[in-house]
Amino acid sequence: MYEKKSLEITKRYFDLKQQEQDEANQKIIQTEQDKNNRINQLLGVDVQIRRNEEIKLLQERLQTLKEMGDQETALYKQIQDAITKLQKEGLEERSSSARINAIQGTDEQAAAQREALEQQMNAKMEAE
Repeated sequence: MYEKKSLEITKRYFDLKQQEQDEANQKIIQTEQDKNNRINQLLGVDVQIRRNEEIKLLQERLQTLKEMGDQETALYKQIQDAITKLQKEGLEERSSSARINAIQGTDEQAAAQREALEQQMNAKMEAE
């Protein structure tokens, strides 16, 4: 009976030791999980901070591109205005040139008519 009680006590002792070890292991596991959760939380915050910084950088780039686009639009308008001005000047020059040619043509036509009249008069004079 003494051996039986001794075995029971020993068994209970080892069961209690095993239970204590299991509880200690569980505490260690819980502590490590808590640490990991905190690290993940901090990393999550860090990731969010990095994302916010990246968003801010992208917004700044977008603003820069918008400003460049505005400048390019203004430059495009200036170039278009210059082209329009040159085209108008070209039309005016062609119009002036056409008027000059018309006047010269009229002068040449008048000169040809005078010459024809002179030839007719010379021919009449010779015929008389």
